[in-house]
Amino acid sequence: MRTLYPLFVASVVWGVLSGPAQAQWYVEGGFGTLLRESADHNTGVINRSTGAGGQAVLTYNYDPGLTANLALGYRFETGIRLATEVGYSRYGIGSVQLRSTDGKFPILNGLAFGRQWGGVIDDFTGTVNAFYDLPV
Repeated sequence: MRTLYPLFVASVVWGVLSGPAQAQWYVEGGFGTLLRESADHNTGVINRSTGAGGQAVLTYNYDPGLTANLALGYRFETGIRLATEVGYSRYGIGSVQLRSTDGKFPILNGLAFGRQWGGVIDDFTGTVNAFYDLPV
């Protein structure tokens, strides 16, 4: 958080000193680190050698990744901005943990499985945004 504070102060000062907004087109972009939270997924589990099955929760733990976006917008003199944005993110699955929810596979509870192949996720996003810039 301390590393973001000087950037925040600089952006506020720039906004105050730049004067009133005029209608104009603009392009902006960003690049950064993606820290995705763990995610739980309910699933069925089958032991292929015995045929026994049961219910389980898979918890996916993700590795840090990269994200980038690019926006094209129009700033109106009223302080309203309309923009369309495209983005790309890439991150990996670090491990998967299994918890048996019906007790049929107690030996697997909490066992972490490492990634054997693949596990890289590519996300493409597109948004249309409306903003109002407060006159500070």
